[in-house]
Amino acid sequence: MPKRNPEDVLKDIEDADLDEEMDRVLAMTPQQRRAELEAAGIDPAEVHAKADALYEKMRAKPPGPIPLRTQPNRARVVILVAAVAAIAALVVALMPRLVPNDVATPAPNPPPPPSASASDAIAGDGSAPAHSSRGAP
Repeated sequence: MPKRNPEDVLKDIEDADLDEEMDRVLAMTPQQRRAELEAAGIDPAEVHAKADALYEKMRAKPPGPIPLRTQPNRARVVILVAAVAAIAALVVALMPRLVPNDVATPAPNPPPPPSASASDAIAGDGSAPAHSSRGAP
């Protein structure tokens, strides 16, 4: 067991004395407690009157709202701005993973309908068109 310093030992002794005194007083009847207070020079009726007056004063004027700081602390503002920036960066970084690819990229445009000359060449026997690029016919 580690060596205890004198302050801890004294605190334990005082705590033990308080515990013993508490047990002794709790074991008394109300009449015994009143007699002990009177013997010590304390008038229980006077103590009760002061307690009643304090209670009435508190009841008549309830405590007001707890005042909040009117101006935010500069460190709080800096921390708040940094937190918002970090959340925004996280959202931007995770957005590609959260959105499916087919939603993120638009669908390609359909190909234009074939022109009339191309449809004539396809409709024929499958041969090349009648004109040629090598010279005149």
